Amino acid sequence: MHRFPLIRSRWLHTTRPAQYFGPCKTTEKTFDKILIANRGEIACRVIRTAKRMGIKTVAIYSDADANSLFVQQADEAYRVGPAPTSQSYLNMDAILDAIKASGAQAVHPGYGFLSENSGF
Repeated sequence: MHRFPLIRSRWLHTTRPAQYFGPCKTTEKTFDKILIANRGEIACRVIRTAKRMGIKTVAIYSDADANSLFVQQADEAYRVGPAPTSQSYLNMDAILDAIKASGAQAVHPGYGFLSENSGF
């Protein structure tokens, strides 16, 4: 016998899938394809969220990341250079070429890399 009553949460029994309504509480998408200008776990999280929202994803990768999970998860992937980040993930010309080639309508700069570059 329990000394304290058991409390059941109504949230544990919800069967409806979560819906994303965005900051404006709307289901209308503002773009259909996003390029993620980052790599690794951050790119994986952005890709998962975008796919749940019905947005196609584009990854960029260096030679060192060609077989990485985020490249496999993305709907499209474009090589932006060799392994050194200064020649790939920080190469704005290669990233702009990938944006044009993919037709991405938005860019998620990730954290670090381009997000810290005001010129981008």
